[in-house]
Amino acid sequence: MNKSILKNIFPLAFLIIFLLKFELFSQTIKLSKQDISEIKLLIQQFKKDERGPYQAIRWFCPDGTIIPPKERCQQPGGIQHALHKDVVQKIAKEKDIYLGQILAGTIFEDFLDIGENNSLMIQYQMEKYLQAVDDGWIMKRARYYRGAIQAEDEEAWGINFLNWLIADDRIISSQFFIFRQIVKDIPHLSNNDNLHISPEKEDVFRSSLERFINLNKIHGIKTLFVLEANSIEATPGELKMHEVMRNVGIKNKIAVINLHEYLKMNYDTGLLWWDSVHMTSYGHALTAKYLSGKIINTLKKS
Repeated sequence: MNKSILKNIFPLAFLIIFLLKFELFSQTIKLSKQDISEIKLLIQQFKKDERGPYQAIRWFCPDGTIIPPKERCQQPGGIQHALHKDVVQKIAKEKDIYLGQILAGTIFEDFLDIGENNSLMIQYQMEKYLQAVDDGWIMKRARYYRGAIQAEDEEAWGINFLNWLIADDRIISSQFFIFRQIVKDIPHLSNNDNLHISPEKEDVFRSSLERFINLNKIHGIKTLFVLEANSIEATPGELKMHEVMRNVGIKNKIAVINLHEYLKMNYDTGLLWWDSVHMTSYGHALTAKYLSGKIINTLKKS
């Protein structure tokens, strides 16, 4: 079969299966007209609320207790994130509508939600889509609520969940397209550039950059360095390797573009990040526009 045809068939097949699953999910949740009106009103309120669907930051302890952020759990293993508003918890309990889902601490089987046609998981996917196309949706202002969602905890949960999921061939084979999509939505990749990088790894990175520059010189290729960007929620300052790259650039008279700082300055303009390292479509568009201008200016000067 022609590859171009296959390329179009797979997204279409996923869409059809997703819509079928959504139909089953819709049949599972029964809402009255009053319920729908009330939820619509809440959504509009959350869009204007600085905390969105959340009320406060709390510690969630292994023994099930929830305590203020300045206290500490009696046992190790507690996680800190936002506590949902009472009305959000009420809707979840009574109507099975889950707004502002936080993955960390969620039981894997509950998220998979096989008994309810994967309702919880599909709602998570739907919310991610709405956040992308509707300027954050209920997180429009709450995305600036620092500490509400801890990127490291979400990524750790995502990695553990996906490892747990792929261990069961029956689930994967029976619902492949749905799980193919959830892999894209669940945060599970982090950055290996952190404060614990050894001097030896710094030296390897430095020498690799030098070899890269020399190779480009041999072939007459113009070199340009771009400092990798991460979400400021996970990386408020610079990554450790940024300094290494900047120093190599200065030494070799190579332009260094600080993409991390640029996106940090534009953090309030829209939803830039799905997690600490993956940009939204808006983040990619902003990055492309910024880098293309910088590249053109650099080439003109050469």
